Amino acid sequence: AAVTTQLTHHTTLYRAREAERKKDLNWTLCFRAAAVLLGMVAVLVAVLYLARHGGLPSPYHAPCTDCNFTVVIDAAPSRTTLQIFAMRGTELAPHAASPHRYTSLTRKSPGIIYFVNRTETLKDYLSRFLSVAENATPKQKWARTPVYFWFTSSMRSRVEPQDLAQLRRTVEGEVQTSVF
Repeated sequence: AAVTTQLTHHTTLYRAREAERKKDLNWTLCFRAAAVLLGMVAVLVAVLYLARHGGLPSPYHAPCTDCNFTVVIDAAPSRTTLQIFAMRGTELAPHAASPHRYTSLTRKSPGIIYFVNRTETLKDYLSRFLSVAENATPKQKWARTPVYFWFTSSMRSRVEPQDLAQLRRTVEGEVQTSVF
């Protein structure tokens, strides 16, 4: 009788603990579900806010009025990268003390090597980069914004010097006819 009573007592305790564990598990699942739901609501509110207010704050919306800008177009055989730096102070070179990359654009394929002996299409290609630079910099800074066009060393070693000179003349002509 004592063994049966002890066994019944252990069974009752086991069932009570099991019931409490299930109850705790249910509460844990409820809390997790509530957290996921709140997270989804927060994301939805953020998306709606950004859609209504035009996206994240951007340097395009509030340009640095006391900054100087530098445009760097880096041409490689397989890609071309446009970088615009905003700097406070009088130094206009890209290696200034504390440049801040204002915006960047990379176009892969075709790289600049594609335009050897195709200078007419190079003008269209460059105009896209210069248009991005024009839209990213304040109009009153255009006249004082230098544009650097760099050919990578692999570009210089892959292209004949006379073809590279023709590319350079085309690039310089396009930059000179731009707003910069």
